[in-house]
Amino acid sequence: KPYDNLSTTEGYFTGADNVRLFYRVVGAGKKTIVFVHGGPGAGIEDGAVDLEAVAARGFRFIEYDQRGTARSELVSDKSKLGIDYHIRDLEALRQHFRLKRMNLIGLSWGSGLVAHYATAYPENVNRIIFLSPMPATRELARERNDYLSSLLSKEDAAKQKEACDKVAAAGDADIGDVCRKCSYFSAKLYVTDPAHLSRARGDFCSNTPQAIRNRKTVQDAGLASLRDANGERNFQPMLAK
Repeated sequence: KPYDNLSTTEGYFTGADNVRLFYRVVGAGKKTIVFVHGGPGAGIEDGAVDLEAVAARGFRFIEYDQRGTARSELVSDKSKLGIDYHIRDLEALRQHFRLKRMNLIGLSWGSGLVAHYATAYPENVNRIIFLSPMPATRELARERNDYLSSLLSKEDAAKQKEACDKVAAAGDADIGDVCRKCSYFSAKLYVTDPAHLSRARGDFCSNTPQAIRNRKTVQDAGLASLRDANGERNFQPMLAK
């Protein structure tokens, strides 16, 4: 449900290579914000629906499921899930909504996508917010992951591994609950009180079983496409621009 009875429209637009992509628009303000979700592979349930209240401040809030994700076309060919395709999809969204210059919010992986888009199309960007951005280098990513792992008790780490190992083989009726058990242990590290997670509106484990299973493919291909020939990643020279 939208916040404060804000107007909501949903539909599809055509991305790169005619891929069908789902969008949701909340509010009808004069200024537009485009939200680019995290993951990769999580869909607008990862962050976007929890920020729709922004539209009540006089904005039109546009969010979309990236390729291979949620209600968009479930692309599973890894060669078509790299950053270049995601950049072209975001440009297709801009053209679909006839936006001259975009105000962009990129969450986590979405911040990396937005940074690459701004490098490719600087003339089409007005403002950017990097929200809980992904690490700019592989080394920072390793440090971050090591730190997060240190916050989990050995018992919770074992429970997380057990749950996550079951996702791929889970049946359609059970995969949503298995997905939630897998993601819970990481999600609770982002809040001071895990009970607060019950207030979240987004739930990427509510996506279809097919979309949940495709998430790892989307994630692996997207992150791999950010690495250079030596297998490293470094956004810092790009961000300096």
